[in-house]
Amino acid sequence: ELLETNEGRIIHKWAIRYFGEFQTALKKAGLDVDGRKRNSFPERIRYPDAASVIEGIRARQRAGLGLERAAVMTSLAKGGDTTLVKAACRDFGSWIAALRHAGLPPA
Repeated sequence: ELLETNEGRIIHKWAIRYFGEFQTALKKAGLDVDGRKRNSFPERIRYPDAASVIEGIRARQRAGLGLERAAVMTSLAKGGDTTLVKAACRDFGSWIAALRHAGLPPA
């Protein structure tokens, strides 16, 4: 979640620059991070491969959810799925290319 905002990316970059690792920066700030490691790439868990990305796109279409990149990049509470877009870009190079691979017109 931190890396999904511009501010978060800036904080992450400077923390690594000054402390070498983000976890070290958190510890220096007095935060207990032991045992709370999260996967840095949640899209790998939800969408581990190209086939799962295509299925995610088709599931959105079946549910009547918007396929425009802006609609998918909204918060989960608003029906968005940022991990799907990230995984689509990882596997197909762009959101539009993923839509085309799913047999859908660019949205």
